Amino acid sequence: MYGNYFTKRGDLPVQNSVQKRDVDICPRVQSWDDLILRLTNDDELIQVVQFDNDNRQWILEESCSQSTCSFVPQCACGTWTRLVRALVVNFDETIIEEKYIKVYCCIAKKISV
Repeated sequence: MYGNYFTKRGDLPVQNSVQKRDVDICPRVQSWDDLILRLTNDDELIQVVQFDNDNRQWILEESCSQSTCSFVPQCACGTWTRLVRALVVNFDETIIEEKYIKVYCCIAKKISV
């Protein structure tokens, strides 16, 4: 009925610390969250649809673990927003619809000295 939006927590991807990884310029902390309230890409406050059982909409969010880039000069790490599709409740119309919501990610950006 709702496509592939809902997943059980045990079915989320797990980071394997032993696997070979690319070098991170801005190391990040990742977490899967079952969000309730969020802003859309139009800055409208909405409620993310969540069920009482283990099937929930898990959204990957990131934060930066440091403020400066590793080994790259004139670079800073910062939080940015990205858009993710989710099923939400529109408060104005009280209907369930698909919208893009804002979530946080960690990015590297050039700084002027």
